[in-house]
Amino acid sequence: MKQFYPEYVWKDAPGTTDAANEQLDLIVDGCHVYGTIYTPSKIFTEPHPVVVFFHGFPGTGHMDDLILAFRRCGCVTMTVYQRGAWGSDGKYLVSRCIEDAKAVLTHIRSDAFTDTYHTDPEHIYFIGHSMGGNTVINTAKDMDGLKGLILLAPFDPTLPMRMGHPELYQTFLSIGLVMHTDGIDAMAEDIMAHPEYEFLQALDTLKDMDLYLATAKADGDAPYDAHAAALWEALAEKRTAALHRKKEYDCGHGFDSARIELTEDIAAFLAESIRK
Repeated sequence: MKQFYPEYVWKDAPGTTDAANEQLDLIVDGCHVYGTIYTPSKIFTEPHPVVVFFHGFPGTGHMDDLILAFRRCGCVTMTVYQRGAWGSDGKYLVSRCIEDAKAVLTHIRSDAFTDTYHTDPEHIYFIGHSMGGNTVINTAKDMDGLKGLILLAPFDPTLPMRMGHPELYQTFLSIGLVMHTDGIDAMAEDIMAHPEYEFLQALDTLKDMDLYLATAKADGDAPYDAHAAALWEALAEKRTAALHRKKEYDCGHGFDSARIELTEDIAAFLAESIRK
């Protein structure tokens, strides 16, 4: 049964005027977490795969072009604005990003969501860019229910602490403009209280999940060698039936000059993962 239609990644299928979108409003620890749910046309075979995008540190791009492309391919897709960012309630912390993602996964796997959106709970994929990579890795580490992860230049927030340079938190935590916080010190303390967020600690879970890792050749924010190489090299040593793919793109951290290529490659990965 075909559930994914990569031939429509760059064009609308005929007769899809019923494709729509609506607001996500999820309560997490008393706070409204907002987002957008994009539903595909009913011409596509049900149940639909689900693809959810988690943004990086607030102030970086949403990458909704990816989400809209995969909706055109027959998926229910979603962008999530996590607590303290882009209008969602609460204060931003890295730990809360993971809590929010866990709540989203629980919501997606609920009977209510599955029945409403005609989705396939066996084919749920999380995409995480930069700090969003940390969000989805640590969600997958602690919860069942994900078929695969797409990691776009994932940023390991434990790296400055492990390097013995916690002062680096003052640099990267100061750049977020569209968020509410209790200050840089509170955010740094939150990260330092969670050494278990180190990517390698998710190895035993990720080895059995379908995984696509996109790295950026000119990445000055989360260079592959520093942030993701140890995890990827450890995965390569594991015996697994899971689908693991990695590609380096000739671009910077935001993939701004490689978005077409990136979208096509992820679509190919999703098609392969869904049909296997």
